[in-house]
Parts: sequence; structure tokens; C-alpha cells
Amino acid sequence: MNSLETWDHFLSNVVLPSRLHHITQLNTFYVQHIDTLTEEITTVIDKLCKWALNRQAAGTMEECAIIRLSFLRTRLAEGAFEFLIEACDQPSIQEYNHFEFRYEAKWIYSFYEAWDQFCLTQLKTYMGVIKPWFFESWQKEQLSPFLAYSVHLVRYAMKQVVALPSYQALNKGQEFEVIVGEYGDVLLGESVYYCNRNRRKDQSLKNWLDQGLPHDYVHEHFTDADLSNTQYGGINLNYTRLQGVKLQAANWSFARMIGCQLDQCDCMYVDFSGSIMFDADFSNCNLQGASFHSIIGTRHAVNEEEAVFFGIHGMKFIGSDLTGATFQGARLTGDFRGAKLEHTDFRGADLSGSQMLYQDQEKVDLSEAQRQSILWSEM
Repeated sequence: MNSLETWDHFLSNVVLPSRLHHITQLNTFYVQHIDTLTEEITTVIDKLCKWALNRQAAGTMEECAIIRLSFLRTRLAEGAFEFLIEACDQPSIQEYNHFEFRYEAKWIYSFYEAWDQFCLTQLKTYMGVIKPWFFESWQKEQLSPFLAYSVHLVRYAMKQVVALPSYQALNKGQEFEVIVGEYGDVLLGESVYYCNRNRRKDQSLKNWLDQGLPHDYVHEHFTDADLSNTQYGGINLNYTRLQGVKLQAANWSFARMIGCQLDQCDCMYVDFSGSIMFDADFSNCNLQGASFHSIIGTRHAVNEEEAVFFGIHGMKFIGSDLTGATFQGARLTGDFRGAKLEHTDFRGADLSGSQMLYQDQEKVDLSEAQRQSILWSEM
């Protein structure tokens, strides 16, 4: 083999399979330790918010516009996955102005290091055809599957963060965002929480959504809007939050709703059929007569080529009203505890790993195989 063929062989037979193996282990660790990890990151953000409150009280900080977690790539060479955590007002967004709050994700680094060491050991069998420096240079650009778990963690932790007295007392701007990214990219990164108090008028919002833009609605925040009877099949609402939105009889079939959160929304008779809904949250929504026909919302689906998992936490229907809703042919892992399940149609649905309450066993119509696949709980 020439050097290019050797490199391709090393990638396809050693590096990428090993990366998938270690990401799979990381995913398992994350799920098993999510409560502890959430407490750790929430504690750091709580300290940051208290610091920002003191600055606001002293008149040295305006309304907080952003909380930013920046991965310090230079620390990787020192054996650490560390993030700088900042609270910035609008004038200071373009700069890094305080450095005392850090979060070290040792749990991520341990899996990254194990992958690195395995690959370097295997590299020796290629008899010097591939130089270690060449592999290390390539590897430094392959952090995304590992860093994704810092994004998952902060996004998940935000439900606890927003309940912190320090966070609630913090004077925030009309638009406020929490972003996880890399140090040096002040305006780039993954949005994990966005709050927009500038409410759009219903017609203005509809006119915008009517444009069918492919990416502009991702990570958005819609509140108290009436989108009933709208026809937005195929819309991309990944990681978008909807609060108090009326969607009665809307057609949102074949939508992309990964990580989408609907809070106390009226979704009566909405057509969600065929949609991609990994980790979507419909807690406390009115879903009477809604169609989830053939939706996909399982846990731990994986793109092996990219080593990316989808469905980290599963779908949530806690406290929602699913009376008369249909899940025919759907594949999902959902938390149905406290949901109203009278006349809910689960025919042909794969519910493996879903959760329901013991008290609902006689209320919900399931096949024997479905009943065996459910995790029944007291509360």
C-alpha cells in the first residue's frame, strides 16, 4: 500500500471504529451519571450568576445578554477538557473579560484520552508509514463527537439553572442566550437555551414561518402565539422552545423536532405524523386527537460514520393529555407518566423502554409485547 492507502486503511479499520466504541462508552457514562453531572455544572453556573448579580448591583454590568461556555483548546495539550464560563452584557460580548469560572469535564477527557492512546498504540504497527504528528494534527479536528456531550449536559441542566434564585434575580436582556462553543469564537457555538421576550405578533410570526426557511427557526423561542390551522409540513424546529402556543388542527407532518420543547401548548388534533422527534418534550400539553403516526423518537440511535447519538433522554409526555391521540406505527421511547391515555391508539407502535404508571395499566390498550416492553413505575 502507498501512504494514502495506508492512511485510509488506518482510518477505516482502527481510528473510526475505535472512536465509535469510545463515544458509545461516553454516551453510556453520561446517561448513567446525568444527575451528578447536572449538579456539578449547575453549581458553577449558580456561582457565576451570583458574581454577575454583584456586578449589576455595583453598576459595572448592564443587562446580561449571554452566558457563554468556551472550550479551551490549549488546555487539551495539558490533559484537560476545560471550559471558561462567562456572563456578558451587550458591550462585553465581543471580548473575554473574566476568567475565574471554569468547568473541567474530566469525564469527557477520559474517553477522549483512551481513544487517543489506543490509536497511537495501533499506529506503531504501520511501520512508520504514518507519522504520529500527522495523526495528531488530524485528530485535533475530530473533537465534535466528544464535545457534543458538554452541549447535551448544559442543555439538559438548564431546567435546573432557570429555577436557581441567582438566575431568576439576574437582570437579563429582552433576548438572552446560553451558548457552548470554543474559546476565540465569540459569536459562534451551539445555542442550548434562548429566551426572547420580544413577542412577535401572530401574523408577523406566520409570515416568517410561511417562508419555509431551512435553518432560521432552529433554537428559536415562540411564546403565546396562535398558529392554529397552519400548514408547516417539513418545518425544521430542532431545539426550538414553544410556550403557551396554540396549534389546534395544524399540519406539522414530517417536521424535524429534535430536542424541541413544547410547554403548555394546545396541540389538539395537530398532525405530527412522520416527524423526527428525538428528545422532544411535550410535557403538560393538550394533545387530544393529535397524530404521532410513524414518528421516530427512540433512544440511542446512532450515526456510526459520524459517531453521533440521537435520543439521549427520550421523548417526554409527562402530564400531557393524549386522549384519542394516535401513535400507530411510531417508534419511540417516551415518558408517559401522569399523561391521560384514554383511547390513545398505540397499534403497531414500538414503545421499547417507554415509561408508564402502574395505575394506567388497565386504561391503556396495548399488545402483550408492548406491555412487556414498558417500564412500569409507581410514580
